[in-house]
Amino acid sequence: MWNPFKKKKSNQKTFNIYHEDFSDKVEPATDSNGKQFEVDGIKYYRFKQDTYMPYGRYKMQTMFIKQVDLNMTPKILSAWIEKIEQNISGEKGQVNLTKVYEAIMAIKTRLALTFEIETVYSYASVVYFDDTENLYEYDKKSNEEKIARWREANTIDFFYLRPMSELFGLKNISRTDLEAYIKIIKEVTDQTSETTEP
Repeated sequence: MWNPFKKKKSNQKTFNIYHEDFSDKVEPATDSNGKQFEVDGIKYYRFKQDTYMPYGRYKMQTMFIKQVDLNMTPKILSAWIEKIEQNISGEKGQVNLTKVYEAIMAIKTRLALTFEIETVYSYASVVYFDDTENLYEYDKKSNEEKIARWREANTIDFFYLRPMSELFGLKNISRTDLEAYIKIIKEVTDQTSETTEP
């Protein structure tokens, strides 16, 4: 059987998809029609199973999946909790239940979303990688650049790839409907990302 990963010689110092530790554990990231995920000429791959993912990358995947579950980063959640604490503590001589209620509603709104696009981008940056990435690590800077490339290309193709399509139940959603939903999600998250002064 033809193995596309044997096209390049393995450089034992480079722990990318061609390295002997990974060459049989990765596969092209494809949609249900077999089309490989590609942005600006860069093709992306994924591990055949999560259990093949090295600890350093898996740790980041675990962190990002928690953020995906909450539909917010720890920074956003902490800001809302701090707002609740400040307004319920009575430090300013009063308890402001209106501000507490606003913060609680913002958190509940986030939790009710199917997904939040920024946390999904972060999660996808761990799951999908190109043929140059060190698979033992998660390099924050290069992955931020990857996400920026995806944003600039306005790609949402990774939503149709495994495991994203399974995670969010989006197998049968049209591109138009997904784009419309993402637009609504962005409006909601913009309103619930920045806390106002307590």
